[in-house]
Amino acid sequence: NILTNNSHLSLAAQIRQRRHHLASTDLARSQKRLVRHMLRHVYLVLDCSRWSREKDPALPPARTRLETTLGLASEFVSEFYDQNPLGHLGVILCQDGEAVMLTSLGGSPKKHKLALGAALVTELGKKGGPDIGGEFSLQNGIEVAGRSL
Repeated sequence: NILTNNSHLSLAAQIRQRRHHLASTDLARSQKRLVRHMLRHVYLVLDCSRWSREKDPALPPARTRLETTLGLASEFVSEFYDQNPLGHLGVILCQDGEAVMLTSLGGSPKKHKLALGAALVTELGKKGGPDIGGEFSLQNGIEVAGRSL
């Protein structure tokens, strides 16, 4: 054991020496979570069902779940491209039991943000009864994403 072999060093110095030794090994370097030169292809499947059009007491006043979701999706687009400049992102909206591709896989954050903004205006402008938006279908969203790959 390294800690007992170096009895002339203080315990703190032995611990620092052991940490330095472990950090310099190949095993420590290979365990890092950083992956370079990897392209990421991600589809963002968003819920635009009737449930997303309700106001949630946990959200700021006068905001629906849909407004919050589309706003956070826009922030996600920025973060995604900051962390994955070579990545590709697409957006799929699910409502009425169907999935519609809002944007196909692409490398332009501006295109996705503009489409999300337009979707927000379009979805909030829809008039109808309590069933507007219908049901959410994650399976259909995944199938649309799978067909486009």
